[in-house]
Amino acid sequence: MSKLETENKILRRLLWLRHGCPSNALYGDDGELQCHNCIIDFKRISARALDKRFFELGMEKYEIRPKKKQRKKGRESRRFRFIDFSFLKKIRRTK
Repeated sequence: MSKLETENKILRRLLWLRHGCPSNALYGDDGELQCHNCIIDFKRISARALDKRFFELGMEKYEIRPKKKQRKKGRESRRFRFIDFSFLKKIRRTK
């Protein structure tokens, strides 16, 4: 095995270990270098395909999603819209 192949193997292993996914998603038995979280086979995929996959994962991370509607605060809240709070005044007066 040439020096370049050895370095390539070492760098792929380091990238597999440190690419950011949790260790329970990594599969390394029998010399495999796979991540089940981001679906990448670090042993067999080419460097260009690996670069493309990381770019795709980054774009998915920052994908623009529709904003959630903010709930109204205070008495206008949906939860309290139909509740009559006048009974609280009666309770305070009786004490």
